Amino acid sequence: MLQARAMVHDNTRQIKTGLFGKANIIIGSDQPVTLVPRDSVQRHEGASFVFVRNEPDLYSIRRVALGQTRGQTIEILEGINANDTVVTDGSFVVMSEFLKSRLGAGCADH
Repeated sequence: MLQARAMVHDNTRQIKTGLFGKANIIIGSDQPVTLVPRDSVQRHEGASFVFVRNEPDLYSIRRVALGQTRGQTIEILEGINANDTVVTDGSFVVMSEFLKSRLGAGCADH
């Protein structure tokens, strides 16, 4: 926890001495980050994945390490490159098809 003091203008006189509050302090960074929509990240068996478009109808699955969530986006720490095209709309459908294909392959082996 970080303690801080601040000067606050209270024209309506609603703030009383000794009150506490919570604040988010956003610290800027000069390092570029890779952000994707939260809905593009799929989770399975404790791991996080995104689908990257390789060709118009060809996608690859990439395991990713997640960073901070920022509103409706989430930071990707590793697993994709900044120039990769990530599936955003329909990612859940692509994941479902992927899992269905794995199930089919497993059933054919028995």
